[in-house]
Amino acid sequence: MKDPQIERIYTLTMEVEDLKRVAEEQRVKYERRIQKLRNKLKVVRAESSLQIYGLQEEIKAIAPTVSTSTEEFLEELLQKKNQVIKDLSIQVLELNDRLLNPQGQ
Repeated sequence: MKDPQIERIYTLTMEVEDLKRVAEEQRVKYERRIQKLRNKLKVVRAESSLQIYGLQEEIKAIAPTVSTSTEEFLEELLQKKNQVIKDLSIQVLELNDRLLNPQGQ
């Protein structure tokens, strides 16, 4: 007859070995997943860098146009503002003249 304590130790030893094997399999599995994710991250970073570079090049290409358009737009606004000031000044002078020289009197 075998000693129950020895059988229990043997059983526990086998369970520990099984757990070590499962743990190692899981470690390998997760290391592979981590490596795949790292590789994906590298690809995404590279793609992002290319997109950023492409956008920077697009901005450089349209910057002179935007700058010129902006300058023209601002010049047009300035001219309109000056015209409004001129029109208002004329209206103020006309109103002032009417107040100082009422026609009905």
